[in-house]
Amino acid sequence: KLTLSFFSLTVWLTQNRCLNYAINHVLRGTLIDNNINDVNVKQEQIEEYQSLRLDLWDMPGSTSSTCITHQVFLSPRAIYLLVFDLTKDLDQPADWNEELTNLDHLSFIMHSVYCYSANINQGRIQDEELNIERLSPPIIIIGTHRNSFSSPTKKIIVENKMAEIRAMISTKPYCKHVVEPYFTIDTQHPDNLDFEQINQLKRLIEEVALGESYMDEEIPTRWLQFENDLNRLKTQQDNFYASLDQICEIARTQNICSSDELKTLLDFYHDLGVIVYFGNTQDMFLKNTLILRPQKLIQLIKRLVYNDNMENENDDGIIDERTFENLCQPFIEQKQSLLALLKKFDLLCERISSSPTTKPTTICKQYYVPGCIRKTYNEKILTEKDEQSVVFYYLFDEYFPESLFHQILVRTIKWTQSNNVPSPKLYYRRGKFILDDQHLLILTASPMIYARMKVQIIRNNSNINNNNNTMNTTTTTTNNNNNNNNKNQDEINPQLADPTIVAKVRKFLESLLNEIKSTWMRRLTFQCKVVCPCGKICDLHKTPYCSNNSCLHFLNLDHCLSNPIVECSFRRVPTNQYRSWFPKLTTTRVVPIIDILYDQKSMNHFFEDSNLPGWIRSTAKLLSTSEININLNKSSSENRTWIILAKKLGYQQSVIDQFSLSRNPSLQLITDWIVRTGNSSLAVDMLFATMKQIGRDDLVEIILRERETQYPLPSVFISYQWDIQDEVKELRNFLELVGFTCWMDMGQIGGGELLYEKIDHGIRNAKVLICCITPMYIVSNMCQRELILADMLKKPIVPVMFESTPWPPIGAASLILSQLTYVDLK
Repeated sequence: KLTLSFFSLTVWLTQNRCLNYAINHVLRGTLIDNNINDVNVKQEQIEEYQSLRLDLWDMPGSTSSTCITHQVFLSPRAIYLLVFDLTKDLDQPADWNEELTNLDHLSFIMHSVYCYSANINQGRIQDEELNIERLSPPIIIIGTHRNSFSSPTKKIIVENKMAEIRAMISTKPYCKHVVEPYFTIDTQHPDNLDFEQINQLKRLIEEVALGESYMDEEIPTRWLQFENDLNRLKTQQDNFYASLDQICEIARTQNICSSDELKTLLDFYHDLGVIVYFGNTQDMFLKNTLILRPQKLIQLIKRLVYNDNMENENDDGIIDERTFENLCQPFIEQKQSLLALLKKFDLLCERISSSPTTKPTTICKQYYVPGCIRKTYNEKILTEKDEQSVVFYYLFDEYFPESLFHQILVRTIKWTQSNNVPSPKLYYRRGKFILDDQHLLILTASPMIYARMKVQIIRNNSNINNNNNTMNTTTTTTNNNNNNNNKNQDEINPQLADPTIVAKVRKFLESLLNEIKSTWMRRLTFQCKVVCPCGKICDLHKTPYCSNNSCLHFLNLDHCLSNPIVECSFRRVPTNQYRSWFPKLTTTRVVPIIDILYDQKSMNHFFEDSNLPGWIRSTAKLLSTSEININLNKSSSENRTWIILAKKLGYQQSVIDQFSLSRNPSLQLITDWIVRTGNSSLAVDMLFATMKQIGRDDLVEIILRERETQYPLPSVFISYQWDIQDEVKELRNFLELVGFTCWMDMGQIGGGELLYEKIDHGIRNAKVLICCITPMYIVSNMCQRELILADMLKKPIVPVMFESTPWPPIGAASLILSQLTYVDLK
């Protein structure tokens, strides 16, 4: 075995002219030989340096098409050099995208490394000198053209620019990926300082590389022989691909016979960027095809699916099969493999006719390719008014590349086309999708600087559509004036979209984003929000209800759905209008545990004992009459169960003393705890869990039996993925007809605390969990979490097969389900 001592070095250039003497001299020259002669290098390090090897990747950052390949080629086993031109004003618009400044562009590139290449569970390196924890992969900042400034002010200008970049980085989530120091080099007119900086950069690259955790790994020497044979295969054939059979034949010649070792080897070289291999996919084309020349694949992808290529640029995002074949040259034999790759990356999908009886207008297939849409806005499509729509946003924490929006569009096209509805319409940064006969979905990406996506759901009403334009204009003007002058948040518009449709759309989008997060962008963060209707006067335009992108402020949608009133920085906002968008909750505990009465003068809460649930009164009685002898030195009163429980729940002694003065201290404790912690089933579950911690399981069992007689809990928890909701509803109806009460999260959307609490409560109180198996269920993070929780709680699990799925399933679910027998309903 050999110690692993090679890695990928990715040079990211914000300007093409930066790639000149310095980068070639530093990176394409011998990093090692120069440093072996350095007197500061210890003798024992020489062997390490001599075995250090790198692969150099040049990734220009000045075009939008580079974003599309991030999901494939940003490796965690790499060091990233971010090279930029110091002569560019950091506050001026970037050359490739005027929506971003040059400083924003630098941040965008580092955000890409953070989201796509970082491994969340690994790559933490302790920097002992700086006493900080650094994240892997590392990013090194390099500014060029330092000597382009006049001598008297050169040092100050360069230091100020670097200080501005450093200040910006310090506030970003990727800050721990960036390695100090930053470098400034002039490559056109180098002086002694430039050569010194170059040598420092060499040493830093070596030190950082040898400090990476994977450098201590060992690999079999036969892997290196395999790589040599692989390189010979590249030179022998012109194709950029190879079949898995060819690779297996090469592996056998090097005594690599185990399928597990071969998969590990191929995954390893995939991480290094030597090949592209997807062994975990279910797509047979991808599983049996290896990309030998990743750079050639990049060129093909950019040519096929991005609007930088004038040959396929259009206004509707549709290309036909003939055009696709022309763009595939000279690799037309691998058309199917290319299609499978592009579908795997969600870069395109086939256009399907909305009606099987309709004769196709063309004899060749057509494909939706969002990336090839011409970068122009069509003003005719920007006519939908928010007043008659359900509108919410997804905010992406300062990073929302166009490639991610294209993935969302492609998956939404697949979703809507499966419902046999008219074909969607694509525009630049916008997509229109017909959901059914009455509903229209519009997805719009805001300019990149805002990093958000607008979701608009519209109900088509024939009566409204048949009105004349004058009436529409008058009505719209009146509505706008009313909204600006006096917005009534409690008013519910009867023309809004069906709540079940809104819930279905949101669940689809959040499932989609979570799947992209687990597959490609491990650090993708997003929140679902609504525009705050508070009417605060904006600072920029001095107008209320300003709709300018830079003036909008938002409320968290989950908070609005969980609370009747929320607060923004300006005023309190009623949430009835947002709650009316979604179906009413239909699971148990939709009402508070305790009916609270208020003193209108003091607004303090109080209760009438007769209105309290019977199990609460019984619990209070049991607590007040029982003791725990945990300390014989204390008085009997201090050993009372309710006092010990209060301390365990975190109550201060002064509050406990106040409880003891009441007529029924135990009842006062229970009611206070439930109300203070949300007046929900979660508060009750925490109360029971704490009682178990102090050793009173007997009380918990008695209370639960009495509670179940008053409030029967669902005995069956149904775990399912959104794609088969209609079929699952039929299963639920059947089970309830034969006497089983069921829990399923139909209509309860989002990843907020409210939904998580209800899922936890449903699983904990269920007698059995039914998991509805489909391929989408197996890859869903949320469904896997439900399975894991049920398994930890030792709940019986019954798998029900709704769609053909490999058994035992692949992934984390197999650890739980492989030992079980499934019910086949497919």
